[in-house]
Parts: sequence; C-alpha cells; structure tokens
Amino acid sequence: MPWMLVAFCCFIFAGCGGGKEQAMFDSVNGTNVQKVANLYSVYQNQHNFVGPADVAALKTFIAAMPEIHLKNFRVDPGKIDELFIGERDKKEIKIRFGLKAKPRGGPVPIAFEQDGVDGKFQVAFSSYQFREVEKQEYDELWAGKRDEEVVESNRGEPRR
Repeated sequence: MPWMLVAFCCFIFAGCGGGKEQAMFDSVNGTNVQKVANLYSVYQNQHNFVGPADVAALKTFIAAMPEIHLKNFRVDPGKIDELFIGERDKKEIKIRFGLKAKPRGGPVPIAFEQDGVDGKFQVAFSSYQFREVEKQEYDELWAGKRDEEVVESNRGEPRR
C-alpha cells in the first residue's frame, strides 16, 4: 500500500522524528536490507511508483536526500556505499530493480541478503515488512513468484 508508505514518510519527515515515532521508525530500519528496501520504496513514491533501474540510480537518489531524512533512516550520508552491504554476510545486498508498485497490491520483496546465516536469509519487502526465510522461499521471492502475497509483518524491536 504505497499511500500508507507516503503518509508514514511524510509524518516522519515533517519533523516528528523523536520519541515513540522515531522508535517505531527505527524498528523497521534495523538492518541494511530493511533500509535499502524502505529507501527503494521512497524512490518509488517519488517516481510514479516505479523503482530505480539500477544501484547507481538508487544511490544517487539517496545521496540527494536531505540529511535530516537520512538521519531518520539511520543512514550516514558519507557511508552510502556501506548501506548496500549486509551486516551478517558482508556481501552486497541483492535488489530487484524497476519494480512497479501497485496502489492496492500486497507487499513485494525488494532487498535480499545474499548468503544468509544458518539457512535463513533476510528479505525486506515494500510496506516496511521484513522476514527471515529459508532457501526455497528465498528463491521463489527473488524470482518474483510470490509477489503480492500477504505476509505477517516482522518489524523487530526498536533500537535502544
């Protein structure tokens, strides 16, 4: 639901980034996989609901964001390249580029950890959703075979 994402981002970007609001925002931006997917969704919302064509377009978009917005996402403007590396496997995050968001569609997988840990792989979806999945599901999600399925949200705990 892209309109919900836009409303949420507007709320955060309007300067309401303290206290409970920031804790909630932090809970959906705890990993680089999540941050990349969420920033991808912001890109979509500002580009007629179409995702970036490649990593260079997404990095350029992120670099042009106001510093306060990057701060809300917990992104260091001087370390944008590091944002695209998974914390657990230390490899480049896989991204499905050029996705078209559907206003009434379900969440779509966007960003993927490459190697995973103990047979589980981090996958971040549109609509601020995030899960760890096993290899078979990971492959289906990467191939787009399960786009728009409704999945239970796994947002994690806020940072302390």
